[in-house]
Amino acid sequence: MKVNVFQKHRYLVLYLPALILFSVFFLTPFVLMIRMSFFIGKPLHCYIEGFTIENYLRFLRDFYVHTRLMFTLQLSAPVIFLTLVLAYIMAYAISRSSGIKRLILICVTIFPIWINLVVIAFSWQVIFARYGLINFFLTNLGIIDEPTPLGYNFLSVVIGLVHVCLPYTILTLLSVLDNIDPTLEEAAKDLGATKFKIFVEVTLPMSMPGIITGAAFCFVWTMSSFVIPSFLGSPLQKTIGIEIANQVLTALNWPYGSVLSIVLLCITSSTLLISNILRERTARWAKQ
Repeated sequence: MKVNVFQKHRYLVLYLPALILFSVFFLTPFVLMIRMSFFIGKPLHCYIEGFTIENYLRFLRDFYVHTRLMFTLQLSAPVIFLTLVLAYIMAYAISRSSGIKRLILICVTIFPIWINLVVIAFSWQVIFARYGLINFFLTNLGIIDEPTPLGYNFLSVVIGLVHVCLPYTILTLLSVLDNIDPTLEEAAKDLGATKFKIFVEVTLPMSMPGIITGAAFCFVWTMSSFVIPSFLGSPLQKTIGIEIANQVLTALNWPYGSVLSIVLLCITSSTLLISNILRERTARWAKQ
């Protein structure tokens, strides 16, 4: 008796809701964005339907956009480094704790995720303000004589982005650290290894997949950042995300904005692909 094809592969129906959501909210907008990138760009008129590659040629010779792109790449370096260092310390502390202490640390980690990005940006604006919290302590301690504005610079943008990326990176590293076999560390200890040597030669190498994933996440978030640089940075700290918003919302040049979005998507997608390859290789290497 022949088995009905539908009955044989009926489990594929379970993928249908995800496929519909993917098509509606990702695939369709992506196709429309590609189509828009070939339209004729006309500032203050959004677009004129047609076909041209001038928008791509403009990107290749647009020095200002190149500087914004390079600045965003430079911005990602300190964000990745600081986030990984702080996240690893926190994740390591959580993985070594238990009971109510572990629960409290996890709650402290998750809480910032619930806060809106605009609220986070406004909070840091208040902290960095001329009469904000930092200036209050510095003046009262006698470190500075008069309050001075601390925001709207490169450092304030980095701090804001680290704040946003930190909880997600902690959870990523925690999932890896929790899965490390504790008997490996115990075996190294029995063989006379110090705590530092155990960390460097056992714990750190086995947590590399989480480090790579966390670094990739920080990079992608920084490259696409808009709210934090807009609120905490000056005109000198404009990211490529802000430039895309300017092209779409201010210049009303949707085709060129689409080109910049495609470039950004290619960069982030390539980063995720490379990080996935590195993560798999480091995971295999750590098991050897």
